[in-house]
Amino acid sequence: MKKLRVRYSYAPPFCTHKLGTDSGFGGIMEDMLEGMKIFINNFDYAATLQPDKAFGETDITGPFKMNEERSKVVQFSEPFVDLYLGIMSGVVETQKNPLIIFQIFTVQIWVAILSSILFMASAATAVYFVLPTYETRSLPTVFFKYLWSFQICLLNKNFGCSYRWFMRHACDSTSFRMLLLTWFLPCLVLAYSYQGGILSAFASNKLQPKIASLDDLLNDESIEIIAWANTATEKSYGNLQNTRYGPIWERMKGSLVNRASPGTFPPWMERVHKGQAIVTAFSYDLKRLVGDWYKKRDECGLADLAVSNIGLGNSYVALALRKEFINTNFLKQFNRGIRLFNEGGLAHFSLLRANRNYEKYTLGNTSVTKPLNLTDLMGAFVVLGTGLAAASVLFVIEMLYSRISKMKKQTC
Repeated sequence: MKKLRVRYSYAPPFCTHKLGTDSGFGGIMEDMLEGMKIFINNFDYAATLQPDKAFGETDITGPFKMNEERSKVVQFSEPFVDLYLGIMSGVVETQKNPLIIFQIFTVQIWVAILSSILFMASAATAVYFVLPTYETRSLPTVFFKYLWSFQICLLNKNFGCSYRWFMRHACDSTSFRMLLLTWFLPCLVLAYSYQGGILSAFASNKLQPKIASLDDLLNDESIEIIAWANTATEKSYGNLQNTRYGPIWERMKGSLVNRASPGTFPPWMERVHKGQAIVTAFSYDLKRLVGDWYKKRDECGLADLAVSNIGLGNSYVALALRKEFINTNFLKQFNRGIRLFNEGGLAHFSLLRANRNYEKYTLGNTSVTKPLNLTDLMGAFVVLGTGLAAASVLFVIEMLYSRISKMKKQTC
């Protein structure tokens, strides 16, 4: 096979300038073509940089973002990288709800727990009155005693000694012992599930992007939207003009800027860093920008910028081949080599390597540990205050009832 002519244009990270080589050809495109030497017998190529506004005859060129217009002129190979639009935004701490202790379980679970306690207390009360006993106590006394006992079981507390009045004769009943056995396992599951939920909710302050989706962008009208002019990003958002996301495009029109060159940091990066603006573009471009930003500032572990993928403008990167390659054995082998390249995860690895600064400076920095404060536990104090208020009201009622009873006895 003759040596194929390859013309390339710089499009980091797909095609980058590689130091220490004659051609300077590097990036994911080079990794893939080098892999073709393994997948295709006698495959060889000569790479040449594509001069600006000068197009010469060639066999393979790229990288290109695939679209219908271009496919009418040239034959595209199978895509070797998927592209996704993303949003670069500052990060904020997740808002903690002071009443989150009630949100560990859903309302349905709380209703199920309370209903179960009432049912178990009623069943135990029925067992108490059905079995013969030497003591006679009122129905409310027995019911509320069992109700309290089943409640404290949720805190891993047992019913007490078997010689206590509400346990003495009931423990001789097989049905009552089965009742306790049935209640033990749910209590164990509920108690540890709730404790685990509390720990996961309060152990750390989770960090999340301030703007992570189109809905977030639509709802926050104060945020500035920055996008690169004359790119696929502009076209993708322009297609939203007659949809519910149309206001996003209207806000974006006045903030279109030139694409940031590798190694440069526009003034608007500070506004993004402060959470006053967001940048939307392809995720790989944003990750490169964030990684270079951290590297320049030499700040590792702060994670104050994040890139989130959004379901918009998904496209592919492919190489363009001459029309003469259509329906040839070479094209079949070439596409098979690309599939092997992707199935082996080499494209993903190459993309990670290209964005290694982003992964290095932001990896594992999604949370920061700090002590709990009063706001975090406000829900517990709300419950305590409500209980004290209710107990105070009941105490006043009991005191008045006691005085009335004494006065009646004195008059008699």
